[in-house]
Amino acid sequence: MNPTWIELLIIGAVLFGIFRLLSRRVDRKDRQYNHEDTETIQHLHRGMEKMAARIESLETILLDQGEHYRRTPPPIPNYQHTSRY
Repeated sequence: MNPTWIELLIIGAVLFGIFRLLSRRVDRKDRQYNHEDTETIQHLHRGMEKMAARIESLETILLDQGEHYRRTPPPIPNYQHTSRY
């Protein structure tokens, strides 16, 4: 009792149909997750851009302050107004 080519074709078609049905379900879930993941990544990217701008501003402020301190000598303490006792 050897299977004929028609029986093999029917079995193949059924297996192919099951595979396509399952892959469509996965595709729908993937699209949903893909959309959510895209939104999350975009949100993180916007936050990183804001953080980079803040860091750049802080670097500018610190460099300006450092330049100011390099140009002006430190204040000399006045010991006349202090008493030890």
